[in-house]
Amino acid sequence: MSLLHRNLPTSQKVLVCLPGPMLSPADARLRVLAAVAPYAEGARLGRQLLDAITADGYDPFTETADGSGPLDLLGHTTAGSAAVDLAIEQHQHWTTAVTGTPKARDLRSFLSGWDDDADIPDVIRRFTHQQRIRAMRSAERVTPARFPLGDYGPGLTAHQAGLSDYVPYFIDTVLFGDGLITGDGVLIAPTGTGDDPDLPILPRLWHTFDERLDYHQKARKALRSAERGTVVVSVEATLRPRPVATVEWRLDHATAGPLQLIAVRVPEATDPTDLIVCPALVAEAIGRPQLAGKIIGRVVLRGPHLDTSALHDPDDMRVGQRAALGSYNNPFAAIDALLGYYLAGRR
Repeated sequence: MSLLHRNLPTSQKVLVCLPGPMLSPADARLRVLAAVAPYAEGARLGRQLLDAITADGYDPFTETADGSGPLDLLGHTTAGSAAVDLAIEQHQHWTTAVTGTPKARDLRSFLSGWDDDADIPDVIRRFTHQQRIRAMRSAERVTPARFPLGDYGPGLTAHQAGLSDYVPYFIDTVLFGDGLITGDGVLIAPTGTGDDPDLPILPRLWHTFDERLDYHQKARKALRSAERGTVVVSVEATLRPRPVATVEWRLDHATAGPLQLIAVRVPEATDPTDLIVCPALVAEAIGRPQLAGKIIGRVVLRGPHLDTSALHDPDDMRVGQRAALGSYNNPFAAIDALLGYYLAGRR
């Protein structure tokens, strides 16, 4: 499966569930960053925070999720009707484009017949030389048809199965994207989080149709069972093939007593770096409940010392908004300084 680790597309839609009432953009930003830190190299937030919605109102097809599916909702709701119409139009474009061509293999299936040391560009070239794939690419050049990358992967399987399979696939893919982080910080995704420990977290193009269906079912179930008032934020993220390590730092603080914080490693950093996330229990212990689930500081190993900084304003993630707390010889001293900063009430 090492072929799947190389030359992967990066941007993926990820849903992040944030327990609690509707949040301000500044509060949501810090909590989203903390939630995605173990799984993504970065996340584009910006205006998408305005798209936050409560979990119980996110899925317009909830009532029929266990029944015959979205096709029954045609005309029942404005959003449902528009989504179904768009899916039908996309399938019609595809049907017109591939008329007279034999079935093609999706990218994941095509790769399964090659050795791990195969040349990726050559394999992709052979994949695109399938008659049906060539017809799709040709249609994009000379007609209004546009096929997203996923339509060369699991979407291809859905198209070839027929309209009744493609419409639910299309709608659920739009709804649930490529991953969902639950309120307790667990990632649900089509690959990399299930029963196959060797399979990395992959972008949509590399998913199988069955993996997508399984993910859609799990994501819908997670949203339906989320705590009342949970907020769902949609972000564009660059998911890592594997989650990074998280470390629990325990210490007996002189003022707040026994505490446990979470350190998330950042492998992309030039120097070894940990982002410090504040659990709810610690936030309550230091009298700052608004810090629960947020990144409150970072610790960078430079030589024998740990350079420690806190967010200068926990409600402001603009570049440079940090307060340097100094260098320390061990992580316990660094965390003690970080907690002391917030205990002192400085913002």
